[in-house]
Amino acid sequence: MDPAELMAMFNHYQRKQVTWPGMLRQEVNGVVRQFAPEGDPAFIEYSELDETTADAAIQQEIDFFTALGRGFEWKLYDSDRPADLQARLQARGFVLEDPEALVVLELSPDHPLLKQPTPPEICPVMDDAGVAGIQAMSEAVWNEERPWLAERLKTDLRSHPDRISIYAAWVDGRVVSAAWIYYHPGTPFASLWGGSTLAEYRGRGLYTGLLAARAQAARQRGYSLLYVDASPMSRPILEKHGFICLGFSRPCNFEPPA
Repeated sequence: MDPAELMAMFNHYQRKQVTWPGMLRQEVNGVVRQFAPEGDPAFIEYSELDETTADAAIQQEIDFFTALGRGFEWKLYDSDRPADLQARLQARGFVLEDPEALVVLELSPDHPLLKQPTPPEICPVMDDAGVAGIQAMSEAVWNEERPWLAERLKTDLRSHPDRISIYAAWVDGRVVSAAWIYYHPGTPFASLWGGSTLAEYRGRGLYTGLLAARAQAARQRGYSLLYVDASPMSRPILEKHGFICLGFSRPCNFEPPA
């Protein structure tokens, strides 16, 4: 498939139609919002707006989440309309994060990742102890507290075990790298997340091993397309394995007044 066709499929399946585990999905006036019934996360996944409807839609979402007393993220893609949607969000108080590359892989039956052995350090995570190890590793990598990470993974692993697989690399009794994959039933897509590795354990092939483990798990379940919101560090590795960049997205965050 060419990039335009892949992007059209992504917009349809993974933005407009997708429902994430444990989330409520609502489509109102050209905007698709998703949020957990209690607490984070909350985000706008997709919108179909133009110059005449954008401002009212933005205010609609501000009012909705402010009434709940919750902040939210508007996931803005560079192909979204109107062309000045980013400026309109900024004018309403949204704070922009760094852009992320949307990269997608067509997982053919003979793709090299499907034949690559998984390093012996990597194994599936099935319990809270493993998730706690992932949280500790992630906090060390990013030098910040991340209680939401363990909470989200534990909830999804417990409540939706068919929708997620988690993998971690263990060295000397601790998690040194980890990644997970979400499966999206009714679509050809599975999404890849995580991939953090402690600095002293990089360069050992653990990132690629985690990538291969998740690609093989996706293929076994019948998924043919993988996608990642890639950081500048991971994008070159992913492209080396055949992922192609379809564009960029940018998280735009809004916090209601205290």
